[in-house]
Amino acid sequence: MKPPSELALVMRAVHEEAKGWRADLESGAMPLDTVEIYEALVKSTPTKPDVGGPVFDSFAQMYQHAVDSFLLAPNIDVGKAKFNNLVDACLSCHQSYCPGPMPTIRKLKVKETLASGGV
Repeated sequence: MKPPSELALVMRAVHEEAKGWRADLESGAMPLDTVEIYEALVKSTPTKPDVGGPVFDSFAQMYQHAVDSFLLAPNIDVGKAKFNNLVDACLSCHQSYCPGPMPTIRKLKVKETLASGGV
């Protein structure tokens, strides 16, 4: 069996981190870490050589922006909405490049409270 690509390993790490953030949110806590993921996404060797280029780079930028926005959320309600935006950013890219993990990614979504409007 062929070992996973660099990008696949980065994606697995991203998923594990997102699961931790989800657990934090569900327990009422906001994560305090910062994550710089853009460089790792665009510089890692993908499994398929057609993954990359300007479109992929823009998805990576969108994801980094979603992460930054989530981690800067002022409270848990906004944090939940921003986290779901982050998951949507993952789904947008995976819809174009690698749809297989989409059901697993969708499971990351958290239930938002009604007070999170105005995000």
